[in-house]
Amino acid sequence: MDYESLLQKIPGVATPKKKQTFSTRLKWTGIVLLLYFILSETYLLGVNAQKLAYFEQLAALIGASMGTIITLGIGP
Repeated sequence: MDYESLLQKIPGVATPKKKQTFSTRLKWTGIVLLLYFILSETYLLGVNAQKLAYFEQLAALIGASMGTIITLGIGP
């Protein structure tokens, strides 16, 4: 089996039918950034500061505030 026949069997994403404008891209980037900042500042219920002290090194490593919604795995 050669390389090109293997590539044809792999599923792919179709090219977009319409080119997105810069203002549309900027709007969606702003929405996603706003959502990220809100989720990174929203602390979970029942999480106290004493328990979060155990994860200080991990928080420094991943660059996130421990105990927020982002650290649940919703964020990047």
